[in-house]
Formats: sequence, structure tokens, C-alpha cells
Amino acid sequence: MLIKFILNKKQVAVDADPMDSLSEILRTKFSIDSVNECCNTGRCGGCTVLKNNLPVPSCMIHMFTVRNANILTFEHIKTTREYSIIDKTLKTYNCIFCDYCSTGRIITIYSLLKNSDKLNNDDIYRALSGNICNCTDLKTMTIGIRLAFNALKRGR
Repeated sequence: MLIKFILNKKQVAVDADPMDSLSEILRTKFSIDSVNECCNTGRCGGCTVLKNNLPVPSCMIHMFTVRNANILTFEHIKTTREYSIIDKTLKTYNCIFCDYCSTGRIITIYSLLKNSDKLNNDDIYRALSGNICNCTDLKTMTIGIRLAFNALKRGR
């Protein structure tokens, strides 16, 4: 089945089985390496992408639900001004993620910061609950994310 959608701000079409996972198609048909296929149950966060501006585990998204959707991957997000601010702020606070979880966490943080007018610890905890890695403690991440949020809101 021919499925059309927007991938990283570009209209694309792919011939895929409607039941194929988005993660599989992104890796095999579009060479998107940032989408890690780890647990294939949607629990680890390694395959997170933004679907219509919301973080989703792409291993659990069937291609038939992607028709006309807007999909953003880490490959696009890392080119944005917001990513630059998030990356700089997190590194300044020594909040560095491992290769297993980094792209999924950054995508989740990016979405959280872009879609929030106010941010509290519960918002951060809820957003990060979709990633099971323990490479960085929650307190450090929360402080780093709040600093990134403040920097983004100030426009720096």
C-alpha cells in the first residue's frame, strides 16, 4: 500500500504493508538511524519520534496510522535552534545521556518544552516515564530540563 506522510518537513511516500511498524520503515526505507529498535514493546523509549508533535514509540505505530501524519525524528530536531539550547543547557548541568536513550529523551524533552507554557516537576516526570534508562538520575534531568525551559522562554 502506498502511504504518504510528512517526514522531517518533507512530503514522502512509501510502499509498505499497513501493519509494518513505523520504526522498521524509518530504518529500512529512509535510513533513519536515530530510531533504535530495542524492546519492540513501546516501553524503553529508544524508538521515540514525534507524530503530529507528540512523542510516540515508533515500534508500536502501524503504518496505516501514519497516512498524512507529520513525523519528526532526531535527524530533524538536531538541526533546530531549540535543540541547540537544550543540548547546551543539559551539558552545562552535566546531564548527559547514553547512546541507548539519548535520541528518545531529547525528542521527548523537545516536545515537552515546545508544547508547554508552564513546567513543573510532575510534567517532567510524566514526560520522561516513557524511557526506562537509568544513565542519568531524575533529579539531574529535571534541573537540566527546567534550565533549558527557562532559556528557551527567554530566547537564548
